[in-house]
Amino acid sequence: QDAFDDAWEVPLDRRGSVAVRRGKALLGIAITWTFFAATVALAGIASVGDLRIMSRVLLLTGTAGVNTLVLAAMYRFLSAHSIRWSMVWWGAVLGGIGFTALHVLGATIVRSFLTSAGRSSTAFAAVFALMAWISLHAAVSLAGVELNAALERRRRGRPSAGHVPPV
Repeated sequence: QDAFDDAWEVPLDRRGSVAVRRGKALLGIAITWTFFAATVALAGIASVGDLRIMSRVLLLTGTAGVNTLVLAAMYRFLSAHSIRWSMVWWGAVLGGIGFTALHVLGATIVRSFLTSAGRSSTAFAAVFALMAWISLHAAVSLAGVELNAALERRRRGRPSAGHVPPV
């Protein structure tokens, strides 16, 4: 929430009480787990058997759609800034595609970490692989919210707080 509020340049005193922020955090968890179930269902369908190329493309498209909806909901509801649905789609689509790419590449990344680890350090390598995977998801999420905020500022003709006009 703090990162989203920072992107939208919400002053610290306007970010809501602890109770409001915890309520939004619970909403974020509920949204994430609801859509996570849909993503797991799609992954389960994909792993059932030999799917033709078109079926795999449709499953990847469905996964990207679910990921886009998750991010759109998170971008819309987790910031203290007043955000409309029309303000979140560019970043959500970019993030949805990024999340889908990470899901596809995730197994490869984890496998690479685990095969390079020795037998005694496999658990240690698994922790590092998971941390790397989560960090990449966080970076994709933040890139999307920053894109949304920058596009909205540009649309309104308002530079960001750190912008220095040309001389």
